[in-house]
Amino acid sequence: MRNELQKNRKLIAASVLALVAVVLAGRFLTVFVALSPSVRMREPLQRGGTESNVTKSTDLNAFDPTLKPDSLRFSEGTRYKGAGRNIFRVQTPASRTGSATGPSSSTSVQLVKLSLPTVGLRFFGFATVPGDRERIFLSSDADVFIGSEGEIVNRRYRILQITPTSVELEDLITGVRQKILLD
Repeated sequence: MRNELQKNRKLIAASVLALVAVVLAGRFLTVFVALSPSVRMREPLQRGGTESNVTKSTDLNAFDPTLKPDSLRFSEGTRYKGAGRNIFRVQTPASRTGSATGPSSSTSVQLVKLSLPTVGLRFFGFATVPGDRERIFLSSDADVFIGSEGEIVNRRYRILQITPTSVELEDLITGVRQKILLD
């Protein structure tokens, strides 16, 4: 009796494992088929048909490796017509001269106004504590920086001089000095 009960349990366990194996194998095959590159089928153009009707695929996101000669001919005929300017070098436009004596009257010279980079900080207050150095409060967007003379804030600006109405900062990268007024 005990032998028969063990045989029945083994038979049930084997059938459950076989069922799980069949389900997993079926799932693996469906994933494998879905990931494999799809085959595109070409049908002749029907009256009123479009290219989207002609190309059918089992997978809409499939990659079509066929060459399209019309697109290639179009791209081969395109020529780059640049101005001969190198975008990686800073160049000033050369003034054109009409004669050896000087510029012609039709040539206009454009003056470029160079603006110094501005410090992206706002001076909004200061604090003085007896027996301690005067501290200022600077902000850049949501960041607030607290510093005193000689310190570096925002890993870039050195505080040179603090007055009751302004602060003078030096940009350590560009070397530009700028005075910011109290807001």
